[in-house]
Amino acid sequence: YPKDRVYIQGLQTAMRYAGPKEAIFHALLRRNMGCTHFIIGRDHAGVGDYYGIYEAQKLAKDLSMRYDLGIDFLLLKEPYYCSKCQKIVSEKNCAHYKEHRIAISGTQIRKDLSEGKIPSELMMRSEISASILALGRENIFID
Repeated sequence: YPKDRVYIQGLQTAMRYAGPKEAIFHALLRRNMGCTHFIIGRDHAGVGDYYGIYEAQKLAKDLSMRYDLGIDFLLLKEPYYCSKCQKIVSEKNCAHYKEHRIAISGTQIRKDLSEGKIPSELMMRSEISASILALGRENIFID
């Protein structure tokens, strides 16, 4: 990243699993800390199948069209492994048909790491998995 252009800072807040409204809340918290952009992925702050997978993005788009929230939303689609590209991609940079797509499962990644296993390279680079596992299994996830 260009020097003095990107600032990475952690923000610990309790997860409320309030779905779309929580995504907007997270964006406003970060705006108040000086952020100019906020990423909303597939299922931000959702739990199970309670909310639709892109509902938080729909709310962000709707609110930003009606109000100046003071922060720009980056609405990202779900990544997947493309067997033709042979790498992790998204709809934005890969136009191959669905039969070439292999879904990335966050649930499976968490399960593998919790059991001390390295997840499939189709889901996560092995050097990243090894770095996480080096922390010790009890330190991987925060409750």
